[in-house]
Amino acid sequence: MSGLFEQLSAYYDPIVDFRPILGVRKTIGVEEFDRYFRVYPRERNTGVWDLGRKAAYEEAVKGMKERTCLIVKKQKEKIIKLIRGGWEIKKLDAMGAIMAELNKSLTTLGEGRSSMEILQKDVVEESVKTVNSFLLGG
Repeated sequence: MSGLFEQLSAYYDPIVDFRPILGVRKTIGVEEFDRYFRVYPRERNTGVWDLGRKAAYEEAVKGMKERTCLIVKKQKEKIIKLIRGGWEIKKLDAMGAIMAELNKSLTTLGEGRSSMEILQKDVVEESVKTVNSFLLGG
């Protein structure tokens, strides 16, 4: 969680973030950490975590987990609805590309290919095949 926390901390701007929640602000974690960063802005970070700061952090993390579960549940319901409606659902697996990007020294998962090569083959090419099949009726 600390990596995400650091990214959110660097991104958060209390002046800009008074606007309505649109675009990137809808990303999981931004809304949940809004209150935390208003009370504990990056500029005042001394590295000391009192009980209040720890509780605010834990509340934000709990909110992220709850919203993630809700989003997954809604997405699953949508997929099931499509399947029941007769749609053939294809799975695209970007995990190899993600893992290769996160750990560039990891060659076994991607068979020595770069993250972009893996993404191209496993996601882009498969997406194009699926869309072409759909558009061409077969």
